[in-house]
Amino acid sequence: MTINASTGAITLPSGFELNRSSEIEALRASGLCAPHDIYNPGTPWYYHRFSDGDFEGHKLGFSVCFYQSQRSPKSVLTTCSFGASPWNKENAPPEWSLDVDAQQLELNLHVLKNLLGQPHQMKKNCQDWKDFPVLRNCAVYNFSWGGVWCGSEDPKTSQVNSSIFLAYADNQKWAHDDYKRSAPVRLMKSWWERWKR
Repeated sequence: MTINASTGAITLPSGFELNRSSEIEALRASGLCAPHDIYNPGTPWYYHRFSDGDFEGHKLGFSVCFYQSQRSPKSVLTTCSFGASPWNKENAPPEWSLDVDAQQLELNLHVLKNLLGQPHQMKKNCQDWKDFPVLRNCAVYNFSWGGVWCGSEDPKTSQVNSSIFLAYADNQKWAHDDYKRSAPVRLMKSWWERWKR
């Protein structure tokens, strides 16, 4: 698996490429994602969940989000979240804990640094997390096409997300603007808008 830092293109272990120009039909035709693994929360955003390859023996899982315009046939890839798991069915932890989050995050930070090198910025989490130092920071990468992050979802909260998130800023903006025109409601700011401050 690779991420092109210049363009944001993601080449999956299978060789399939995701990029800013990817269409929803191409992913569905690839066979990577079964129909029952497509999630739509009653909005034009469609989440496609699938596994593809591994990293150093750890299975990789992906959740790819496309926005399908209600005003035209156009669809755009807005975000991709992915990560490796330290566990499998045989050794899965019995229940959630901060230790589980910490192990997951530590592995995914290792994956991310292998893909993109050292983070451009480490954002401080508001919590001390004295027993789990890996949870204190969020690794952030900023590019002309968008950004990548892994760690705390928002520095104002204690929420931790151990997956890796990649967002295409122009596609996100187009999707939000198109959705506002289709259904004029107040939308929550995306993580990219929050972190860009």
